[in-house]
Amino acid sequence: MDVQQIDTTIRMLRHRLEPVERADTLSDQLEGQQPAARHAAVLLGIFEQDGEAYLVFIRRAATLRSHSGEIAFPGGGVEPTDQSRVTAALREAQEEIGLDPTRVEVLGLLSPVFTVVSNYLITPVVAFLPQ
Repeated sequence: MDVQQIDTTIRMLRHRLEPVERADTLSDQLEGQQPAARHAAVLLGIFEQDGEAYLVFIRRAATLRSHSGEIAFPGGGVEPTDQSRVTAALREAQEEIGLDPTRVEVLGLLSPVFTVVSNYLITPVVAFLPQ
């Protein structure tokens, strides 16, 4: 994937993804059905390496009591100090993989997903990691 293809893909994603400003509205639609749900956000970080596009994944620690050893996107619960779901996803990615939030280009959001087992309403944040 050359630079022009990456630019085209980024433009297409910006056009097709929900804008960041709609995060609360998107969650409200599902939250009405799940009023006790906790809020979380994950980062779907796209990066280019050697002409190929990749997504960032983590492997959860084997010592965790839930979801240990599973493959996941960086992310976690929205905390009271987070200004938004995007802020939460970026904070968690910094904590989990050392990602500098100032080097992230947020492209938009996917529709939130409710997980029955953990009672989380998860907002996927799609971003390009230029470096």
